[in-house]
Amino acid sequence: PLHQELWSSTSDEELQGVRLSMTEGVVGEVATTGNLINIKEKSESAEKNESFDKKLNYQSESVLCLPIFDDKPSRPGIKKKPIAVIQALNSAKGFFDDDDIDILKAFCKEAGSALGSKSFEFAFTKAHIDNRGETVDFLSSFYEQSPHFKPKLRRRLSSGSWMSSVDQRHLTTYNKWGLQVLSFSNQILIEAATSFFIYFDLFEKLSVPRAKFDHFLVDVMNSYNPENPFHNFYHAFSVLHVTFMIISTTNALDQLFNLHDIFALLVAAV
Repeated sequence: PLHQELWSSTSDEELQGVRLSMTEGVVGEVATTGNLINIKEKSESAEKNESFDKKLNYQSESVLCLPIFDDKPSRPGIKKKPIAVIQALNSAKGFFDDDDIDILKAFCKEAGSALGSKSFEFAFTKAHIDNRGETVDFLSSFYEQSPHFKPKLRRRLSSGSWMSSVDQRHLTTYNKWGLQVLSFSNQILIEAATSFFIYFDLFEKLSVPRAKFDHFLVDVMNSYNPENPFHNFYHAFSVLHVTFMIISTTNALDQLFNLHDIFALLVAAV
């Protein structure tokens, strides 16, 4: 969380927006450890949820609290951290059983998918506020350029020294319609995606460091869930490729976009 705290979201307006630190109550423990907690005894609930009850003017008796994770695969050796928690209080039958746990687990899975993208936005906001991180530096370098800078687009691939032989090979291969992207590896697609930016000489004209761009593109790739059959990096590359083809083959766009517009369109596409 941005401020290392939890805030409540509930249908009860009186309880909406209540803030707790990551060390308070059952929700704090679940958010910190990522472990499910099911409290059936009133005495244990009163002890663990004392600060929570005081802030919400509530009396917890039975408590069931589960972590919510995003739907992206975890990296080897790194334990995933919750992006939210869900807490159910005071079961009508006096305690929460295995059926209740299964229902909330199913809900957490659905909620995690929806909250994952929002969690990424919060993380980026934190990095931007802290003014650190190569990805933020890369994006910031684009906005630092003058909005009035409007050089003419390079319409055709030249053989100048600004493009390496690898970049030329990839652009020659991918500068066409009807690509079967599923036959290519992510590494090749990253190299091809980079060549689209090089085609318009964006790194040189906008003073964007190539190394930071490469780091940014890998971060974007890793943010996609490879197990998602549709919204994965192949889909992102396909959108980028179509965007590039439209811009690079449509003469009318010369009068509509400057290099900042082209850069923004390509970044947004991927």
